[in-house]
Amino acid sequence: MATTMQSHPDRVGLNTSESPTKESIVDPLAAVFTQLRTDPVLTVLAAKTIELGTGLSNKARTQRAKEVVASMGLECGLFEVVIRRGTSGGYGFRLGSSRTIGHIIAHVVDDGPATGLLIAGDMVLAVNDHLLCRTVHETAVKLISGTDKIHLMVCRAASVMAQPVGTTLRLTFNREIGQLLGLRLATEIDEDGNATASMVQKAIADSVAHTAGFLVGDKLIVVNGIPVNKASRHVVLGTMSGVVGDVVVDVRRKQEEEEEEE
Repeated sequence: MATTMQSHPDRVGLNTSESPTKESIVDPLAAVFTQLRTDPVLTVLAAKTIELGTGLSNKARTQRAKEVVASMGLECGLFEVVIRRGTSGGYGFRLGSSRTIGHIIAHVVDDGPATGLLIAGDMVLAVNDHLLCRTVHETAVKLISGTDKIHLMVCRAASVMAQPVGTTLRLTFNREIGQLLGLRLATEIDEDGNATASMVQKAIADSVAHTAGFLVGDKLIVVNGIPVNKASRHVVLGTMSGVVGDVVVDVRRKQEEEEEEE
């Protein structure tokens, strides 16, 4: 299948809240998040919940969310899990947030209560029948921490389940406010105009990206728990630019580029 490459320099100030384009909704989780936030039925139900001051319509909202996701026919799975608080006092996972995807699982503790139930990159749609698509991160955390047992509705991209070809590496770096990444990405596009990967075209010498170990040809898979392996460069750079502090990036690297000849 023929592919073309489109390059784009690092833009830390990229505005990811602008109107979505075809490239910006390649990731099925981003498409689900956008659809749920704009669904007219959910808007009415949200207003009803505020008016009544109770959770009477919460189940109706989660049911509607299931119907919306099922009708979209995207490559993602919707499932529900119940997790009980562990002996250490936590649920064994860390919740992150993204402007394009919402509330996502950023990390799952080994051998914790969430092991085998959740994986990094899962999008949490509801907690105990409270739909989260219009909920700020602090409120989502309170909903989770305020009980000894949580019932989660989760959406998982099919691409997360796929095993990548080549060697998967985890690169980490710390980004300060306003700091450029020094990373130029290219979008690989198929014959239908869909983004199939975002790969490193250049890591500027002595930059944050260069020091972290990015190499030309690396394909980005996950950024701080957010799957980006089928996202355009705009989505990937927007995700990375929205992070201040520790940034963790999983990349796929061809084995022959990592192994030296003996």
